[in-house]
Amino acid sequence: MASLLQVDRVQYVFDVDTQDSQSLSRLYFCIYCLGLRSSHNLLHEDDSHFCPQALDSLASAEAVSRKNKCSNSWRCPACLHTLSTRATSTISPPTTDSNKPTVKTVYYQSCTFCRWSTRSVGIDDKEVANDAWMEKENPSLPRINKLLEYYKYLEHKEKVEQARKSPIKKELMSVTMQLKQKYTSSKHSPGKKSMFGDSLSGALSSLRLKDVSSLKDVSIDASSTLALDDVEKLNTDVYKPVQFTAMTSTAQRLDQPGNQIIECSDLAPRRSQMFMKQSLRCKICDHNIIKPEYSPTSIKFKIHLIALNHIPDIRISKPSTLRAGERCQFVLSITNPTEHVIHATFLPMEETKHEINAKIELPTCDIVVGKFDDAAEFVDQLTSTNNTDDASIIAFRRGNKVGFYVHCTPDPALSPGDNVWVGMRFKHEHYGSAPLALLLKGGEVEKEPEPNWLTHSVFINLGKIQSSLE
Repeated sequence: MASLLQVDRVQYVFDVDTQDSQSLSRLYFCIYCLGLRSSHNLLHEDDSHFCPQALDSLASAEAVSRKNKCSNSWRCPACLHTLSTRATSTISPPTTDSNKPTVKTVYYQSCTFCRWSTRSVGIDDKEVANDAWMEKENPSLPRINKLLEYYKYLEHKEKVEQARKSPIKKELMSVTMQLKQKYTSSKHSPGKKSMFGDSLSGALSSLRLKDVSSLKDVSIDASSTLALDDVEKLNTDVYKPVQFTAMTSTAQRLDQPGNQIIECSDLAPRRSQMFMKQSLRCKICDHNIIKPEYSPTSIKFKIHLIALNHIPDIRISKPSTLRAGERCQFVLSITNPTEHVIHATFLPMEETKHEINAKIELPTCDIVVGKFDDAAEFVDQLTSTNNTDDASIIAFRRGNKVGFYVHCTPDPALSPGDNVWVGMRFKHEHYGSAPLALLLKGGEVEKEPEPNWLTHSVFINLGKIQSSLE
C-alpha cells in the first residue's frame, strides 16, 4: 500500500539549481531537452473553453465576452450541481375564443441531487426549453460599468501626459513626421501620389495617441454614493429569532458574490462556468509537452509527455522498522515504462540543499530491468526467476518491475517521530520516443538507435523513527 498510495514519499529533482522536487506522477518529460519539467516551469497556453454538461466549445475571445459562462447549462444555487430541465403539462382556463380548456407543455428546472426547483422559489414556468431562462443581474452593474469606463479614461489620459514628457516619444514623433513628409503625398501638391500609398500614412498616424481634448469626458456621479446621514435605520425585524433553515450558507453566498443573497427564497439558477483546455509548452526548447484535442467531447491528447511514460519509477516496496542509529533493510522497486531493456546504475548523492538525515547503502552493480509488455498482465510472472540474479541484491523480478535491497542507517541524533530522508542518483538509458514503427521500415529491422544516458536525483522518505518500545 505504501508504494501505491503514498507517491509523495519518492521525489525527483526537476530543477538542478534550486533542487526543487516533486513526485514522478506530477512531472513531465521533454523528449527534446531530455529533462524533467514541472507545471510551474512550463508555459500555459489557453486553447479553448468548453462546457462539460452542454458540450459547447468557444474560442478564448468569445468566452471572455460571455464572462466564461455557458448559455445552455445551469447550476443549482443550493448545492451547486447541474440543473436539468423538466417538462410538464398544464391546463389553461377557457378563453373567449374557445370554451374548452387547452393543454400546453411548460418547462421548469430541477436539481436531481437536492430536489431544488425553480417552482420552490416562485419562478414562473417557461413555454420554451432553451434560451428562456434569465440570470439574476447584479443591481450594481450600471455603477460598475461606469467606474470601468472612468478608469479607462484616466489610464489613457496618463499615457498621453507621459508621452508628451518623454524625450524618446518626441524623437519618435519627429522621425515619424519626416517619414510622412518624404513618402506620403503633400498638402500643397494634391496631384502627387504617395510612393507607398495610403497604407504607410495610416500606419504612421496610428502611432499617435488620442488627444485628451478628443476623449469623451467621463465623470462619476457622486450622488450614487451614500452619505452617512442617508443610511436607513435598522428595521425591527432584525431582532427576531433567526431561522437557519431559511438562511443561505456561506458557500451559497460566495457562489453569487454580485447579489449576496441572504434568504433561500431569493435563490435563482446560475449559469455554469466553462472549463479550459490548456497546452503546456517547454520554456527552453519551445516544444509542446501537453496538447489536448480541441473537441469538447474528446478526452484524448495529441501530445501527452508525462514523466511516468518515459522515466523509470522508483517506489518503496517493503518498508522496515526505523530506529535511530540502527542499520535496517528496505526493498525498493524500479519499473521500466519503455519498450526497451534498460540498465539502472545507482550512485551516491553529491552535495545537496535537501535535508538528508540517514546513510544509504546502494547496489554496486547494474540492475537490468525488462521492457514493458502489454500482454504481461495476462501471463503469470509471479514465480518467474532469473538464475543469474544475485539473491543478496535482487528481491524479486516481475516483468518490467524489479525489486532490490538497500540498507539504511538513520542518524543517532534523531528522535521518535522524525522523518528519515535519504538521497541517491540513478543512471539509465533513454532511447527516445521512437516506437517499434520507427525501427521497422519496409519489413526490415533497422539498426537500433543509440541511447542517451540520463541521470536523476531522487529523495526518498523512508518513514518515521520509532521508539525502542514499539
